[in-house]
Amino acid sequence: MNITEFNDAVSTDRMTLVDFYAGWCGPCKVAGPEIDKLAVDPFIAGKVSVIKIDVDSDGADEITAVCGIRNIPAALVYKSGKIIRRITPPEMRDIRAIIMREIEVEA
Repeated sequence: MNITEFNDAVSTDRMTLVDFYAGWCGPCKVAGPEIDKLAVDPFIAGKVSVIKIDVDSDGADEITAVCGIRNIPAALVYKSGKIIRRITPPEMRDIRAIIMREIEVEA
């Protein structure tokens, strides 16, 4: 994914969860399955898009710089092109509850 595709993806009216991870990152391997579950959760999937950005992939340097990602795992919640929530590594274990609260705020 390049920066243009990223900007298009997060600029929609639909809430978007962006997961920043790397294959070598131990904590990312713990958080990843929880985020994957969100993408197929019957309630959440209808309201939130999930994008996964491997920080080691082509184009990721520009995306992580624009998003201010300095540590992984990290997740950002976007709505209409704006970051509405930053999810820090300690919060990743509660990511489903955090996303549910954001959906309630939107309602």
